Amino acid sequence: DWVNWRRPIYFATTVPGENRLGLEDHLPVEGMVFRLSREPGIELNPELLSRNLLEVYRYRGVTDPEIHRDAETLNLLINYYASFLQLAEYLVEAGRNGEAVSVLDRCLESALPPEDWQAISLLVGGMHRAGDREKAQEILKRLKSVPGLPEQVQLGATGEIQMQLGRLDDAVAAYTEMFDKGLQPEMALYNRAVCRERMGDLAGALSDLTTLGRINPSDQEVVRAIEMIRRRMQFQWNQGNGGP
Repeated sequence: DWVNWRRPIYFATTVPGENRLGLEDHLPVEGMVFRLSREPGIELNPELLSRNLLEVYRYRGVTDPEIHRDAETLNLLINYYASFLQLAEYLVEAGRNGEAVSVLDRCLESALPPEDWQAISLLVGGMHRAGDREKAQEILKRLKSVPGLPEQVQLGATGEIQMQLGRLDDAVAAYTEMFDKGLQPEMALYNRAVCRERMGDLAGALSDLTTLGRINPSDQEVVRAIEMIRRRMQFQWNQGNGGP
């Protein structure tokens, strides 16, 4: 209280947690900085965060595909889209989904490096939670045009994201394409089996796991999964035929 809080103290978001003097519970985010707060437990200042992200900051060259960004630069740019996602999450929790979609649109337009496939993946989830699921799927398609991204990574990420979003048919399609192209076929088969099991397609899941078992007969996890699926199928058959 020596200056009666008239002179704010800031920590850059790039400052490691161990250098924040144990004050994490008093550091609401305002964009590229945390501002020391007298009150604990405040995660962000939504008004200041929104103003900084949407009006103050300039994202020159962030989305320009002609500009080279090395690994260190991309790591620093994480702070931009992380703040956008944090603000969008706050707005969704407050029931302000339309504003959250607008915030994520601005992130996509201004603060998302085209080569950062992991950032694209995070934005898909944020847009889905904000309620614009059609736009989330459009963003997901951007993975296909990420420069230098191996096809198995693109398809694997697509399948995983679709699983997380509950779009199991689309996940199955991604894993099927992986398997058909010989791209990490064991992983593709296993994940497709998981999707089919969640969809109630036990026969399809068993078929995938059986194929996987022939590829790698010593994999005990696959052996156990096959046995579990068989027990479930037997139970369902018994239930449908009046058995015990």
